Amino acid sequence: MPRALRHPNFALFMGGQIFALVGYWLQQVALAWLIYRLTGSATLLGVLGLAANLPVLLLAPFAGLWSDRYNRHRMMIATQVLEMLQAIALTVLAFSGAIQVWHIIALTAFLGMCVAVELPVRHAYLLELVGGKADLPNAVATTSLVANCGRLIGPVVAGLLIARFDEATCFLINALTYIAVLVTFAFIRVHPQPRAASHPPMWRGIGDGIAYCWKSVPIRMLLTLLAAVALTAAPYSTLMPAIVHEVFAGSAQTLGFLVGAAGMGAVAGTLVLSMRRNVRGLLRFILAAALVVGVALVAL
Repeated sequence: MPRALRHPNFALFMGGQIFALVGYWLQQVALAWLIYRLTGSATLLGVLGLAANLPVLLLAPFAGLWSDRYNRHRMMIATQVLEMLQAIALTVLAFSGAIQVWHIIALTAFLGMCVAVELPVRHAYLLELVGGKADLPNAVATTSLVANCGRLIGPVVAGLLIARFDEATCFLINALTYIAVLVTFAFIRVHPQPRAASHPPMWRGIGDGIAYCWKSVPIRMLLTLLAAVALTAAPYSTLMPAIVHEVFAGSAQTLGFLVGAAGMGAVAGTLVLSMRRNVRGLLRFILAAALVVGVALVAL
């Protein structure tokens, strides 16, 4: 698994991302618990999820084009700075006691816009961090493992912090994690990948990307499956604060452990995938996993 960590730039990047991803999940759990504690509304939990994900749906295709046209290292730094400012704003509002529901929704939408740009750029940036395609699959696997470890650790820590202190403490810690992220970026020295001398108009570029995905049967199947799971299965996590409070009469600590349990499953899945020698049979494996998701939701 750690082969890609031989590249100093990638090792630095992962060092910062460990802090960033734990901080991200600290904030996400604290936000969901805070808005439900303030309102008791499951509908507003849905609005919070919409504010976080709608910008990704609308902006991510454009961000993919931008990552082909502009300096990815600078784009990554810019998104991290903006995300840190969002975390600082949440921290100040929460500690001052002035935070309102519309503050939470607006700042979550702003973070969603930053994430919409960061995600496509991040995937393209990995190629520059490892200096070529040889170690790229390993870099992707390592990044996925670190992300899921953050998804396991962050919610559990968030639940403990909210029970001991409050949501504002989670926001503060998340804001502080960006210091580590920006320090690592200051030491990263990458050689940008060569870019085309000219690019097609933006809308034509998006159309070409959609056409390519539709004509490629494996990509079309995977995107369709991903859309179906995202629409019908993934939203259960949005309602977790309401489930914890209304079904189990639980606390923020209960919420943290339940969300962390999903992270534990994600870590296990990543490790199982990392043991595969090749991609043969992987599509059937993915389809089976989607079926298991449905069975698990029925059981829940």
